[in-house]
Parts: sequence; C-alpha cells; structure tokens
Amino acid sequence: MRVRTVTLAEVCSHCSGAPVDFLKIDVEGFEKQVIRSGDWEMFRPRVVVVEATAPQLSGDEMAPPIWIQSQPEWDGILTAEGYRCTLFDGLNRFYAQADDQQAVEYLSVPANVTDRYERFATATHIANLEA
Repeated sequence: MRVRTVTLAEVCSHCSGAPVDFLKIDVEGFEKQVIRSGDWEMFRPRVVVVEATAPQLSGDEMAPPIWIQSQPEWDGILTAEGYRCTLFDGLNRFYAQADDQQAVEYLSVPANVTDRYERFATATHIANLEA
C-alpha cells in the first residue's frame, strides 16, 4: 500500500511554534532519513529519543536475530545539531540539548530501584491479590 510521507520538518511545522520537550523517533530503520529531514534550527525539542537497534538475521530461520546498534548512521547528525547522547538503554539512545545541563543530568541515569518504580506484572499481581 502506498502512503504519503512527509519530512520531520513538515510534521513539526504544524506545532505552531509551541515548544516541544520530547521527540521519540522509532521508524524501523529509517532513522537517518527522518533525522536528516528535520529543521533543527527552527524545531529544537529538549529531548530526542531514537530507537538505536536493528535486528541482524543470521540466515538460520531457527536462530533468533542478533540486535546491533544502528546509531553510527545518524548519531553524528544529532551531535552536529547540538545534542548530546546521555544514555543508551539497550534499545534507545537518549539525547538532550548539549547546553541543557538539567536535561543532561536527568537523562544520564537509567530507571533504577531508587526511583521506586514497580513493574507492571508485579503491580497487576498485587492488585489481583488485594482484590
């Protein structure tokens, strides 16, 4: 099926100049094209998160794919536009504007036990026990 595609700059032009704090890019291997299509001077999200892994198939149908990092293709574009990679969580790379010290600091540490997070499965189990 054919669908019309638009550039990231075109999508962002519909934001009416409102500040954007967070942009997530997950486009199944087209990250470089999407990142290149942005107007990073006009549209500067505070944080950009990009899916940074791609499956590498071994040719053996029974073998699971090996996940490789895909950011070498596009990381330099974001850093040249003034973003700094602060974290890789195994799937995504987190970028903050390089001069935004608060965002850089907050994004430099992954979710951990001191955040008091609770896994969904655990929360669901506890809710079921309480019910």
